[in-house]
Amino acid sequence: MTCNVFGGTLNLTQSIINLPQSFLFVPIALKTLGAIAPCSLDFLTEVGQQLSAATGNVHETAFLFQCISVALQRCNAVLIHESFVIPEPFQHVLIACC
Repeated sequence: MTCNVFGGTLNLTQSIINLPQSFLFVPIALKTLGAIAPCSLDFLTEVGQQLSAATGNVHETAFLFQCISVALQRCNAVLIHESFVIPEPFQHVLIACC
């Protein structure tokens, strides 16, 4: 089973395909500059609305999108940080600062 997202294809593993019928699997596809796949946007909006109904807070949908945005930014920061090579003579300096 595959899902078309942003012009690419996501292969769904067998463990996801064999979920009970009571489960709903929706792949969430995000791009760094803010684009969200339409099916993902619809799903997240529905989840936010249900959270709002459960908590009584009308801002839950906005909070959900903010949390996802922060998680994406943090992940990108880690990836950028891990892509730098620290020269051997400077490794002790960075360890002492952190």
